[in-house]
This record gives sequence, structure tokens and C-alpha cells, in this order.
Amino acid sequence: MTHVPKTPEEMTPEWLTEALHESGALATSARVTGCEFDEIGIGRGYVGVTLRVKLDYEPAAAGPASLVAKLPTVLEIAQESDRALVAFIYSTEINFYRKLAAECPARIPVHYWSGSDPDAGRYCLLIEDMGNLRMVAQVKSCSVEDANLAVSTLAKIHARWWQDERLTGQQWLLNSQGSGQLFQGLYAQGWDHFWAEHGDVLPPEYEAAGRALSGRFAELVEEGSRSAWTLVHGDYRLENFLFDDAHADPLVVLDWQLISWGSGLRDLSYFIAQNLTTELRREHESDLLKRYHETLRAHDVNGYTFDQLIRDYRIGLLLATVIPVNGARMLAEQKEQGFDYLDAEQRELIEGALEGGKALMREMATRNVSAILDNAAHELI
Repeated sequence: MTHVPKTPEEMTPEWLTEALHESGALATSARVTGCEFDEIGIGRGYVGVTLRVKLDYEPAAAGPASLVAKLPTVLEIAQESDRALVAFIYSTEINFYRKLAAECPARIPVHYWSGSDPDAGRYCLLIEDMGNLRMVAQVKSCSVEDANLAVSTLAKIHARWWQDERLTGQQWLLNSQGSGQLFQGLYAQGWDHFWAEHGDVLPPEYEAAGRALSGRFAELVEEGSRSAWTLVHGDYRLENFLFDDAHADPLVVLDWQLISWGSGLRDLSYFIAQNLTTELRREHESDLLKRYHETLRAHDVNGYTFDQLIRDYRIGLLLATVIPVNGARMLAEQKEQGFDYLDAEQRELIEGALEGGKALMREMATRNVSAILDNAAHELI
């Protein structure tokens, strides 16, 4: 079994040859003779390192010209709960590609190799490089056409695993109870950081509702899951999409680290509330909800009424706030901890990523809270 690298330096041509031989992505008669690494995704996340690996072969062009490698963060993580979360998300994505990806109705990157060594904190995923496709910055929002495509694709994913009992037998897949407990804890830890960082741009009347949500989070996760449980992507947002406008299947969905089974409306609420500007969301929210419901029905999901969808959507709007709430905490703790242990180049990259993350969390928070108030979702707390 190929050992699991922790840093790019361990991903030598010899290691890449062994990994690609092991997975069958490279013929045993061929080998990798050289590799170059470029870090990608700066400012788009802060719990991992994503690299584009350019490859040379003997014989030439024997395998993919480049691939994407995902490794855990180089940051020192102070809290044991956060270290456990990093381990969880990397092992979850690896399991997705190994056990569920073949059934996914959405277009996803080709899986070349993956490995994990939990005791050593090592996780590595090698997937298809699709970086030539169009990307959209979440902080800027997207077009109505892109939003319609994302919502239709999401409904197809949810319909594929709608109340599929096989999900309950996947021991590595977090269920609604586990999700509720995890996210309630993260929300409670993050609330004070969140309000201190972003309260100045949020309606003052939301503070009481937002604070009270920390005691109701797990219960609301369970309530939403009773009527609409399926495979939940968990981070269904613009910066986890690639758009291939010339392809018959134009949307590629990335980043399956937070999947679980529970209420699919968590994904829908999160996408609509945090990925569209408030103005765009207000204009098209109703149409997007109808599109999602109609696509479910077109893919044989019956008995789930539009009225129930609206209630689950309102619950999902509340639950979606865990992303900026927990993000504010993690960003604040990393900044407080400092980066003296990093070299100058790493420090510059990480500081840039954290500043980008702060701006994104602020935009996500203002959009989400506006959606909560517009839909009177806070009345469900």
C-alpha cells in the first residue's frame, strides 16, 4: 500500500508513479519522471491545501498532464475538536469517492487515488484537474442561469438518494443526529466571535434570535430531516462549482468533505441564502424553490409537498448560519495564534487566505440573515 504523504515534498515522481500504478490510472510500463506544484484555491478555504500537480512521463503523455491534490492544512490547529473535524472531513471525502461517487448524478472529477493514515493525521486525495473551466466567486454572486443550473443539479442529487435506506448503513457517513450535535457545538462556540466581528452590519434585532439558536440547533436539524432526508452535500456553494458552458452536463460539483444524510433543504437554503446577492435572491427565490420541487417530482420523489418544502427551507436558512458563525471563530483563533512557525511564503499565503475568508464570511452572514428575516425563519426558534 502506497504511504500517505503529508506535504508536497513527499509527493515525489517515484511516489506519484506508485500511487497512479496502484489505482490503475497509469500503466505499469509507464512512470512519472517529473512534477511541479502550484497552490490553488487561496482565499477559498482555510482547513486544507489544494495543489495543481503538473506531470511529466516516460513515455510522454502516458497519463493526465496534471491533477489536483488535496492535503490537510499546514496550520497548527489548537483545539482538539478542530483537529477531529479536519480528520473527519478528509476521511469523509475519501469515502465518498470510493463508495458513492459512481452513483452520483452530478458531474464530478475523476478519482485517481486516495489514502489516509488517521493515527498520523495524514490524508491525501488525487483527482482530475478541471481548472480550465469557469469559476464564480461567491462574494460576487452568480447569474440567474447559473443559479437555476445549480438548483436543478442539487435536486437531482437529492432525488437519487431520497430516503435511501442504504445511507443509514454507511457507518462513516454522519447522520442527522450526529450532524445536529456537531453543528450545535460549533455554533455555540462561534457565536460570540461572530457577533463581535459582524454584528455591526447585521440588524440589531437579530442578535436575540441568533443567540437563542445555539440551544435549538440540534432539534431543528432533526426536525428538517424527518420529512426530507437524503444525501446532504454540506457545502453546496459557488466556489465548489465549475461551469463547463460547452458541455452537455455543464456543472461540476466539487468538495464532498461535509456530506451526511439528513435534510436536503439544508443544501438548498445554504445555496440560495449565501450565494446570491440579497436583491437577486429576493427577485428569484420563489422561482428557485419551485424549480427544485419540480425537479424532485420529475425524478420520482412523490409525497413531499411544496408547503413542507417551504417550512424545511425556513429551517435550513437558520441552520446555514453555522458556516459563517463557525468560520468567524476559526479565523479569529488562527489570527490570535499567529503564524511564526511558518516560513515567509507560507505566512503570506495563509494571511491572504484568511483575509479573503473574513470578507466572504461577512458577505455570507449579511445575505443569510436577510433571508432569515425576509422569510420569518427566526420565528421557528
